[in-house]
Amino acid sequence: MKLNKEIRQLSRKMLQASFTDGQLDPGRIASLVDSVIAEKPRNYIDVLKNYKRLLRLEVEKLLICTLILSFLAECAFAWEAMFGTEACATASNVFNKNFKQNSKP
Repeated sequence: MKLNKEIRQLSRKMLQASFTDGQLDPGRIASLVDSVIAEKPRNYIDVLKNYKRLLRLEVEKLLICTLILSFLAECAFAWEAMFGTEACATASNVFNKNFKQNSKP
């Protein structure tokens, strides 16, 4: 499937519209898909295929983030058990400071 600029733009706009308060909204996704099917714009099948791909990638990204946070929580628990609460709080502050600096868009 060759994606032209129009297909990529429309599917990206659909993905951006799929979020409510920073989380994917299944109701909004369904209404977006229904509206595209009803309007049947040019190349709408390819738009929906690309939209599905973008949704899959977004869900995978969220899953990976959840797994990483779970792992970090386990590490923090082990760190606290080994070094105490004060050392854990200091490491957490350093991590949060660095994470906020590096995660700015």
